[in-house]
Amino acid sequence: MSSASVQMMNVIDSDAEHAGKLTEVDQAQTGRVKLQMYREYFRTVGLTFIMTIVFLCAFQQAASLAYSYWLSLWADEPPLNGTQSGHALKLSVFAALGVTQGGSKVKGHLT
Repeated sequence: MSSASVQMMNVIDSDAEHAGKLTEVDQAQTGRVKLQMYREYFRTVGLTFIMTIVFLCAFQQAASLAYSYWLSLWADEPPLNGTQSGHALKLSVFAALGVTQGGSKVKGHLT
C-alpha cells in the first residue's frame, strides 16, 4: 500500500472514533431571541416558502370561517312544510367547504 492510502485509512479510523461527538460543548442561552436570529432563519428558509405558509394559514382560516357561516345559515333557515329545501345543494357546499378546510390545514402542516 502507498503511504497516501495508509494515511487515508488512519483518517477514516479517527473519524469513526469521533462520530456522533460534539466538536464544541453546547451551552444553554437564556433571554430573548434577537431579531438578527429571526432574520437569519427567514433568509435561510426563503421568502417563497414563508409566503406559502402564510397563504395556506390564511386560506385555512377563511375556509373555516366560510364553513361555520354556511352551517349557521343552513341551521337558521326555517323549514317549509316540515322540510328544508335544497338539501342536496346545501350539503354539497358544506362538504366542499369542509374538504377545502381540511386540505388546506394538511398542506399547511406539511410545508
